[in-house]
This record gives sequence, structure tokens and C-alpha cells, in this order.
Amino acid sequence: MFDRNVNAQVYVNQVLAVVPFMQNNFPHGEGTLQQNGARPHTARVTQQCPAQHNINVLEWAAISPDMSPIEHLWDELRRRVYARAKPPTNDNQLREAVIEE
Repeated sequence: MFDRNVNAQVYVNQVLAVVPFMQNNFPHGEGTLQQNGARPHTARVTQQCPAQHNINVLEWAAISPDMSPIEHLWDELRRRVYARAKPPTNDNQLREAVIEE
């Protein structure tokens, strides 16, 4: 979770920090990253980063959230967080619940 707006540079610095992990765990380029059409994902600097590090990017299915595995993951996470015995009532509790789940 971010406590500020995410622009392309924040996205590259903080989210694409997984690039070294992917290079170590998928040394032959078999790892795949998925991004949607959000502005930070479509910026030139964001597009260049995976390409420069030999990371495959899964193309986003246009206007098709049901085709996206990450949407199913977010849905499952949401269900688990709000199915807790004591659902979160503020940002800090939500952050903790998401991390625990």
C-alpha cells in the first residue's frame, strides 16, 4: 500500500523493485510480470524497465477484468479481509489485515 500517489517513477522504484528477484529466480527469462493499463504502467520509463532486464510482460486483455488473474486474487484478498472475526475499521487495521492475509 502506498501513502502517496503512484506515478511512473514511484512505480519503477518501488513496485518494479521485484526485477532483481525475478532475475535471480528466473535467470533464463521465464518469469512474467503483469501490469494493467494504469498510467504508471503505460509510461515509457515503466515499459523500458522490464525490457532492459529481460522480463516478459503479459499483455493486458483490453476491457476484460474477468480475463485477468490478478483481479481474482484481489477479489479473494478482499473476501478474506472482510470475513475476519473483526473486520478492519481504519487504514492501519486494513493495512495489517492485508499483510496478514
